[in-house]
Amino acid sequence: CGSCEAEAGVPLGRVWLRSVEVERRRECHVVAISAVAPYRRALQRDCAPTNRPGCVELRDVIWQTPDAAEARLAAQGITVANRVQFTANTLDDLRTLAGCYSSSVCRSDTEEVDLVWFTDPLTDSHRVIAVCPRGAGQGESA
Repeated sequence: CGSCEAEAGVPLGRVWLRSVEVERRRECHVVAISAVAPYRRALQRDCAPTNRPGCVELRDVIWQTPDAAEARLAAQGITVANRVQFTANTLDDLRTLAGCYSSSVCRSDTEEVDLVWFTDPLTDSHRVIAVCPRGAGQGESA
């Protein structure tokens, strides 16, 4: 990409491998890939579609830890009111996320948001899956 320095490479993730023996020779099999900060750079276009002061591109916070996402939002003056654990038991639960922001959130639109997160079963870590207007997320505050 145009904004990457060639010498730095392009970190895409941290990979866990398992060495196994197959027909008397060793092979490596991918067990897991952690494609979140700090093991990968932020995946983004060279020019962000919303490049306005006080606005945050949600692709910068989705799949980050709640702490990292909250820090990114706070840097633009947006306060996280609640951290809501997402639990989907029905299709209506999934529809709740439709009321969340889709691409960016700006201080001019709101000053408080809810972070909706779930536990990634692969890494057993909390990951943000949505940023919603305060009170629009579903589940239990944490």
